[in-house]
Amino acid sequence: MEYKKIKNAQQLLEYMDENIVYGVYDYENNIKHLGNCNNFENYVANTWKLSSPTNIIKHGIGICYDQVELERDFFKKQGYVFKTFFIWFKCNRANNYPTHTYLVFKDKNTSAWYWFEHSDFNNKGIHKYNSLNQAIIAQKTSHIKFAKSYRKSKTDASKIEIFEYDNIAYGTKFGDFIDTILKTGKRV
Repeated sequence: MEYKKIKNAQQLLEYMDENIVYGVYDYENNIKHLGNCNNFENYVANTWKLSSPTNIIKHGIGICYDQVELERDFFKKQGYVFKTFFIWFKCNRANNYPTHTYLVFKDKNTSAWYWFEHSDFNNKGIHKYNSLNQAIIAQKTSHIKFAKSYRKSKTDASKIEIFEYDNIAYGTKFGDFIDTILKTGKRV
C-alpha cells in the first residue's frame, strides 16, 4: 500500500511494519545504520538528524523520533486529535538511559484514546485506553520496565519526565532535539 492511500491507524501500522525499519539514516554518507548494529548509540548521538515524513518514506528507516513525525503527518492529515510525547530520565550525571517519543490519538467517535506504537518492538501496536492520562501512564510504566532491563540497574522512577511537544524542525540533531523539547515542551 502507498502511504498516501492509508485511511486508518491500523493501515498505518501495517504500512510501517512493511516499509520502515528502526535505525538511523546517515545523510552525509547515504547509508543506513540499523538499530542492532555496533556503535548504534554513537550514530544516534553524532550522525542522526530528524527526518521529514518524506525522507522516512524514501529511505525506509527512522528511530522513534523520526517515526513519530511520520505518525504526526498521518494523524494530522486525517483530522485526528493527537499529542506527541518525549519521555526520559532526568539525571545529574551522564544520562545513558533510553529516551522515547510516542504519539497518542483520540478516537473520532468516542472518548477513547490510543497509544500508537511502532518503534518500540515490545509494545508495537495500537493500545486503547479510556482517557489520555491512562495512555500516558501505560507508556510510562512500559518505559520504566524497559529502562530497567536495558541498563540492568535500579531505575529511579522519580527521575522520569514526560513532555508533550509539537513538531521540531527537520534536520535537527540529537542534542538540539532534546534541548528544544526541554525548553519548549509542556511537562506532563
